[in-house]
Amino acid sequence: MKKILYLLLLLTSTLALGQEETYTELTFKCKDQIERPFILYTPKAMDSKVERPLLVYLHGAISNPNLKKDPLAYIKKSKLIELADQGEFYLMFCYGQKGATWFDAVGMDMVMGEIREVQEQFNVDQQKIFLSGFSDGASGALYFSMTHPAPFAGFIAMNGSLRVAQKLGAFGTYPANANHKPIYIINTTGDMLYPLNQIEPTVDYLKQFNDHIIFKTPEGNHEMAYLQTEQEGLLSFMAEHTNQVPTEFSWEMSSLSNNTINWISITQIDTSSSPKAWHTPYQLKVFNSKADFGLNYDYAYQGKGLKVKGFKNDTCTSKRMGIKVDDIVLLMEQDTMASPYSPYFYTAKKTAGDPTSLTILREGKEQLISGKFNEGYYYEIFNTPRRSAKIAAKIKGHQLIIHTSNVAEIKIDMNAVRAYDVREVVVNDEIYPSKLEGDQVIKVK
Repeated sequence: MKKILYLLLLLTSTLALGQEETYTELTFKCKDQIERPFILYTPKAMDSKVERPLLVYLHGAISNPNLKKDPLAYIKKSKLIELADQGEFYLMFCYGQKGATWFDAVGMDMVMGEIREVQEQFNVDQQKIFLSGFSDGASGALYFSMTHPAPFAGFIAMNGSLRVAQKLGAFGTYPANANHKPIYIINTTGDMLYPLNQIEPTVDYLKQFNDHIIFKTPEGNHEMAYLQTEQEGLLSFMAEHTNQVPTEFSWEMSSLSNNTINWISITQIDTSSSPKAWHTPYQLKVFNSKADFGLNYDYAYQGKGLKVKGFKNDTCTSKRMGIKVDDIVLLMEQDTMASPYSPYFYTAKKTAGDPTSLTILREGKEQLISGKFNEGYYYEIFNTPRRSAKIAAKIKGHQLIIHTSNVAEIKIDMNAVRAYDVREVVVNDEIYPSKLEGDQVIKVK
């Protein structure tokens, strides 16, 4: 009898804790007709009968032409597993590659499609979906915050760069598009790829358009060693924020393929008129003091050192020093080139304009070549030359008030607006008759 009672107690305890941890392997057929994997982790102590948050993770090195060889092994090594266990939330890993990145149409559609599939198959709290990432994945999270903010309760960007998002993105990056969605940004003090002195001005600029940015700068290189110390802050961030459609928001875009925010779409751009006074471009220059040889390496080469494949441009430091294609770099000053990461560790110790030297192997003979890194320079974070259209909308009392700039036509989902007890639609200070149902298309005057 005691044994039976013990077994019943054990069974009850197991049920109370929920299911065993699971890794559900799934695939998604992308716009390019390629099926790519994604994996959902369910913590063992989580009660899956109760709606739980979802954290979506975007990995780095997204320009790699190949998918990760073993997606399941990759996720099992992730330090985010412990975070999911502590927070009792679903953790989803997306897997992209060149041609399906976090910045192009195929990859972005893939991420959103995979989220929809998880929402349909698992007990996800629809109002607590968060997008995170590391390195290119963090840049991707920042990019989504300005191009697809609506589905998310918040964003977590770990060692990313908005400049990367701007350069690689198919759409423009407009900071106000985040519409004050919470963003938790972490950049380390010794990041060899994204120096903190270039990241800090960018984050300060973003704060002008977003009241809900948390910025942390733990010690470390381009790595997530800080995750343990940041765990409490990240869990609090997810616990405190819930997705809500704001009653006041704006949207700016230059492509009709990314024309919708909440329940308003810009369906035609006005290319003939000038922008309104409140529709101003984003301008931020940041000084690049980073030392860079400007070399591209041949990673198929298996010998000693790193083989030069090409140059980033015709005026880069290495070409100016006299380095040639097929040279093999053995040393950067006293640093041996033992891996593809060796150049990053060396240049992280240097600054633009510093003296330097390379020991190379050319036609079987070693040579020492000395010189100086190129001087630093200012660069633009935002570079959106195409004309953009913009709307600013708010619900005040029983009115939906919209102002537009460079917009010829908008479409409003009045069924969604009806929840706010709107009785009048006002566009550019003119009242438009409305049935307050269905889709209302308005030609903007």
